[in-house]
Amino acid sequence: MKNETITKVNKIGNVGQIIANIAKVVIAIGAIACLVSGIILTVLPDDMVVIHVDGKAAVEINMPMVGNQIVSEDGPSVVIGSVSTEGALELNGIEYGVVGMTQTENGFLMEAEADSYTLRFNQLTSVVFLAAVNCATMWVVMHFVAKLCKLFKECETPFTEEVVQTLKKVAIALIPMAFLSNLTTSVTDSIMSGSVNIVIGVDMTTILLVLLIFMLAAIFSYGTMLQQESDETL
Repeated sequence: MKNETITKVNKIGNVGQIIANIAKVVIAIGAIACLVSGIILTVLPDDMVVIHVDGKAAVEINMPMVGNQIVSEDGPSVVIGSVSTEGALELNGIEYGVVGMTQTENGFLMEAEADSYTLRFNQLTSVVFLAAVNCATMWVVMHFVAKLCKLFKECETPFTEEVVQTLKKVAIALIPMAFLSNLTTSVTDSIMSGSVNIVIGVDMTTILLVLLIFMLAAIFSYGTMLQQESDETL
């Protein structure tokens, strides 16, 4: 008769394998959809769908005013009611130039405009293909997670070399995701805002998860060694 703890490990492994396999199917469908969309966008005529964007923003700040000027850290003061071409602000990754500031009863109203730009649907091709790469990376992670859960479902003891190696594969498969998530976001923002601002950053949450899984692999490796010593003693 199996140990009660091992029985629980088997049940958790069974549930985990089912969830991981479902996730693999969903992710695979998403990857295929992204690839098909990317191919369609590639062959579409450049002028089939064109979006012209004119950016305008109005920022109302309610605060007691001292005098009739606001002093900027980066330049001279801006006079309320005048038009300034030196001030600028950034909203949602888009830079707006200040075109006017009007004093109101409780503060002031700042009007700004961004450079107009044209967005063509085929410009989204890179975003769609990056999304496909993201899906492929996630599928690989889920593949190894499903394999790990299968090992737990069928094991007599979780402390085996195969479990250790699978844990390491899960951690390694997660590493590309730490870079792809920020890259995809910055590419999307650049295309949607009309200004190139590619940022290659690192998702620290994913990096911490990778380190945690490697630590678990080391713990399971130590447990495997103790298990082998125990078996040899018996």
